[in-house]
Amino acid sequence: MTLLNRLRWAALSAAHLNLFTEPNTQNNMEKIKAGLNIAIFIFLAGFIGLEVWTLISHFLP
Repeated sequence: MTLLNRLRWAALSAAHLNLFTEPNTQNNMEKIKAGLNIAIFIFLAGFIGLEVWTLISHFLP
């Protein structure tokens, strides 16, 4: 399993957990939006981290 797939599964898991454990939202659409926001954040943070690591490791001996 590649790192990108792991990031995708982590993002989907966070969206799924948020969908069923967020206590303050009343509407299902709000829950889905909040879950997707978390999923996008985790995915982008992981992707940016991967890019930064690639850039740093390129200059390391």
